[in-house]
Amino acid sequence: MRMSRRVLAAGGAATFLLGGGTAALAATSSSPVQNGVIHGCYATAGTSGSHSLALQNAGTVCPQGDTAIKWSEKGPAGPAGPAGPAGPSTAGPSGLDVITVIGTVNSVAFCPSSNPYLIGGGGEALNTDPPQTAPSLTTDSPLHVYVYGPVGSAGGTVPAGSTSLAVAGAGGYYLPSGTTITFDPNTPTAETATIASTTSTGTTVTPLGPVYDWTLDAPLTYSHSPEEVIQAQAWEVRATGAAQLTVWAFCSE
Repeated sequence: MRMSRRVLAAGGAATFLLGGGTAALAATSSSPVQNGVIHGCYATAGTSGSHSLALQNAGTVCPQGDTAIKWSEKGPAGPAGPAGPAGPSTAGPSGLDVITVIGTVNSVAFCPSSNPYLIGGGGEALNTDPPQTAPSLTTDSPLHVYVYGPVGSAGGTVPAGSTSLAVAGAGGYYLPSGTTITFDPNTPTAETATIASTTSTGTTVTPLGPVYDWTLDAPLTYSHSPEEVIQAQAWEVRATGAAQLTVWAFCSE
């Protein structure tokens, strides 16, 4: 009877160890990386302050004399970097402004002071008289006009310090107050100004067209001759054989 009890006890112990071994086997891995965690073993006793390190399959036991260690494949997030430089805006808070103008023959869509930069535009001509030829469109954008001279003169250089000047050229009379203009763009004497008011002189210069007086919001820094160009942020379309012309401009902050 005693021997039987000992055999049963031994048998029970063997069964327990086998079960424990099966559970341990189920958790092992053939790789030292499991679920984003790297497993390893390092020598507990160092040599001259150094400890050898070896990768160890997940779920297995380190050799005698080694200590288990593990760390994440992905470290913690670093601090946020500094903000980059602010680039130019291509749209306002409510999206890109689309300015539409309806007119005849020549039409110009101007960018408002809130969105002064012209980035594109277009036009469409309508013909209500079928016997006529189809309308043809030409564009000049950004709009260009020509300095004609100081106000009250028949032409000549506009001196530095001027706040008033006479202009003529394609679309010159379309430039309303508040329009941003650039004198001699892409040259050493380029400068930007805003038209405070536009007044018709009632005269015409051939071949440029009507002459108009502009009052600027600030004196000019440089002098400008009649041959020099003024560029306005506007989309101009001219039509031939059109009964109605629609022009639009895309303007940005």
